[in-house]
Amino acid sequence: MKSFRIQTATFWKVFFQEEKSLRQLLDQDDHHALIKRRMKQLLDICMSDCAFSISKTANGRYELVLSPQKDKLFILYLRYLINQVPKTLLHLWDFYYANQPWEDHNKKLTIRNQDLSLADIQVYPTIKKRSLSLEIYADVFRNMRKEEQLQKIYELLDGAIGEIATMYWITSIRFLKKRKSGGLRMDQLDDFMKETMKKQRWMNVDHPFQVYSAYSIMPKHRDFHLRNDVYSGISSQTSLISEMNRYDDTHVRWGEANGIIIGFVFYEHMQLNSQNRISVRENVEEKLSHRCEEKQVAENIGAANGLFYTYLDYVVYDWELFVTILNEVMDDVNTHLYGFQYMISGEQPLYTVNNKPSGKG
Repeated sequence: MKSFRIQTATFWKVFFQEEKSLRQLLDQDDHHALIKRRMKQLLDICMSDCAFSISKTANGRYELVLSPQKDKLFILYLRYLINQVPKTLLHLWDFYYANQPWEDHNKKLTIRNQDLSLADIQVYPTIKKRSLSLEIYADVFRNMRKEEQLQKIYELLDGAIGEIATMYWITSIRFLKKRKSGGLRMDQLDDFMKETMKKQRWMNVDHPFQVYSAYSIMPKHRDFHLRNDVYSGISSQTSLISEMNRYDDTHVRWGEANGIIIGFVFYEHMQLNSQNRISVRENVEEKLSHRCEEKQVAENIGAANGLFYTYLDYVVYDWELFVTILNEVMDDVNTHLYGFQYMISGEQPLYTVNNKPSGKG
């Protein structure tokens, strides 16, 4: 499997060659199935099962929107893909890694033969810590199955506040059978959220991978394996940490099949003074992350402190280049053992460097 970095470069090369014919089909506005099929074939070059929409907008520009489908890890891949777009394409095209708020809040969505705008949906928000819980009312939802209700309301929420804001800030949705007094029209929700974020000092999610959450895991001493000794950590992808603890490798194996390596750097720190371990970790993380981002090789998604090892979590887009950079950075670290392992509990390390003096255990 070629690296995701190489597959991404190939995708944009082929898209550049095909985009004129795609624009011609979009201009005719009667080849929707063909356009969708051709665009899927192009995206399959770099990523399987990628949700997308492609269209000609009201202002005459062309638009490709990818969707993470409510999976926060997919935002990372899609953002990487969009960030590599050839600049010459931006004269005619707009590219997004998630569904954007509708520019026209009067836009209508057909639901069960009814044309509804955002103003037709009543919303009752409740602030809960750093999130919103929503109660929703509209006549059209009353006789729908729950799955259909959620499908349509998420489409409307993406139009009202954008897909990323919906993913990060809307934590629960309840459909009402009767209208209540008060509340907001859904076309007012965006302003309400911006005001709430300002008052509550919520972190801006324009760059969602700067949103880190702390976690702790009780160290385990039986049948030791890497990360069993973790007592504290931070991550922008805590769902990955949960999956690892449940021995769930779904995300990791999907990434592997698409040329993406999801895992962690580890290095032994027992020979380091305990007071210096944090500063050494920060120095390694800064150097490694900077060089990887500079060469579009990998992105950091977290770090953890263990009793015996330090851990740095990465999504890697080019494995061979990453290992080269890793070795350059770790040459300056006083450690006997370092390497890289998939984000799978108990997995054998994918790469290990053992500098222990001979005769020492």
